[in-house]
Amino acid sequence: MTLRRVTIAVGLLFYIFLWLLVLNGATSLLPIVVVPLVLWIIIVVGVALTKFIGIKPRESHFESKDDEQPQN
Repeated sequence: MTLRRVTIAVGLLFYIFLWLLVLNGATSLLPIVVVPLVLWIIIVVGVALTKFIGIKPRESHFESKDDEQPQN
């Protein structure tokens, strides 16, 4: 497994652990677990809406480092 996958898995397990604490009565943690969920829902709905409407993503305006000429 790559470090990225391990990090995502540990983060997801920690998030599930926080939800278990909230469900068992730690209501002070509720905003901490609800905010990422709401942000995720907003992003998913926004991406789905842009695909439904047919808006194409903008192209990057940045130049790659390979294209730069050395300055003397």
